[in-house]
Amino acid sequence: MTGKGTVTSSPAGIDCGSDCSESYTQGTKVTLTAKPDTGMGLAGWAGACTGKALTCTLSMTAAKTVTVTFVPLTVRIGDVSLGEGNSGTKMFPLEVSLSGTSTSKVTVKYATANSSATAGSDYTAVPTPTLITIPAGQTTKMINITVKGDTTKEANETFFVNLTSPMGVTISDAQGTGTILNDDGPVLKINNVSKAEGNSGTVAFTFTVTLSPANTNTVTVKYATANGTATAGSDYTAVSTPTSIVFTPGRTSNTVSINVKGDATKEANETFFVNLKSPSGATIFDGQGKGTIVNDD
Repeated sequence: MTGKGTVTSSPAGIDCGSDCSESYTQGTKVTLTAKPDTGMGLAGWAGACTGKALTCTLSMTAAKTVTVTFVPLTVRIGDVSLGEGNSGTKMFPLEVSLSGTSTSKVTVKYATANSSATAGSDYTAVPTPTLITIPAGQTTKMINITVKGDTTKEANETFFVNLTSPMGVTISDAQGTGTILNDDGPVLKINNVSKAEGNSGTVAFTFTVTLSPANTNTVTVKYATANGTATAGSDYTAVSTPTSIVFTPGRTSNTVSINVKGDATKEANETFFVNLKSPSGATIFDGQGKGTIVNDD
C-alpha cells in the first residue's frame, strides 16, 4: 500500500495498515474496500485488482497479491480543440478530473474568459462562476461550452475555462483552453505516423501535410520537431530550426521525412512530434503530427 488510507475486507480478515494479509477457504469471494484518508484519493489498484473503483471483488482460487495507491486529492481541467462548423452551434467538452477516487463528493466552480475568441460572437460565455459536483466514487465531470459556427476565414481562436472555489480538493490545473479551429479553407493539416524502428541504420518517418481546398496563391508553412518520450539525436534526427514547406498554386499535399535511428534495445514505444507553425496564405487546422517509434526488439 502506498499513501495514506486503509483497506478492509468482507469477509473480515484484512484491515490494512495493521493486517495486510489473510488466508481464506478455496473459492471464497473477497471484497476489498479502499478508504482514502481525508484529503487523499484512490489512484488505483494493481495486481489481482485493477481500476479506480473504491471496491474490488476477487475469487480466492489461488494466492493473490493486491496493491493499492493513495495520492493527494487534486482536481484539474483539460483542454479541447475542435472545428467550429459552418453554422449553428457545437459543444466543446472540457474534462474536469480528480487525481484519485474520493469517498465524498467534490465541488468546484467554473467560468469562461475571452482570449482571442470573443464571448457572444464566437462562443456562449459562462460569466458567473457555476458549481459542478463530482459525486463520491467518480473521478470526472464534463463542462460543455457552446461555440458558434461560421464561414469566415480567420485564424484559430481560443477561450478559457477557469476553475475556482474548490471544496474537498485542491486545484492542480485551474485553466482549460478551448481552441476553435478554423475549418473554412484553406486550412493545413498534418497526419500521424507509426512505424517500427529497425535494428540498425535509419528509417524514414514520412508525414503528409495537406492543404484544403487547393489555393490559387502560394501557401507556405514551417515545421520543426520536438521530443516526446523519444530523444533527438539518439532516437531520431531533429529539425530544430523551423523549415519551410511551399504549396504552389493548385498543390494540396507535401511530405516531411524525419529519420529515425534503429537499434536492438528492448524498450517501450517512443514518440516525437512534428509541429506546424507560421502559416502564410492559410490557417492551421491540425498542427501537430505524432511519430510513434514502435519497438521491434
